[in-house]
Amino acid sequence: MAVTTLLVFANGLLQWGDTPPDRLIVEGWRTFGFGVFAGLWAILARWPRRIPGLWELLLFHKLAVTTLGFLAWDATAEAQEVTAVDLALVVLTSVAYVLCRGWQPWRGSERWRSD
Repeated sequence: MAVTTLLVFANGLLQWGDTPPDRLIVEGWRTFGFGVFAGLWAILARWPRRIPGLWELLLFHKLAVTTLGFLAWDATAEAQEVTAVDLALVVLTSVAYVLCRGWQPWRGSERWRSD
């Protein structure tokens, strides 16, 4: 997922030249988000049980976007495309969460306290 998302990030950068000025900030936000998510998935691929809450944070975001997409399903064709992609990411990330036992970092979360 990290590599695919990184490719989408690069594609977003390449498309900036065609972006109308009134959409530049939104497209920049989206493109940078792809870069962040590529990094997060890369971290999870390398250290799947090291950071408490990272899996859950990713799943929250993807579930929230998917829910929004279903609520705005008839708005645009883009809404349907985004919803389908994010739903696939929810499924894939959920499967990876189970296979990697992504809940286990919480067992050692005492080390994250800043008492």
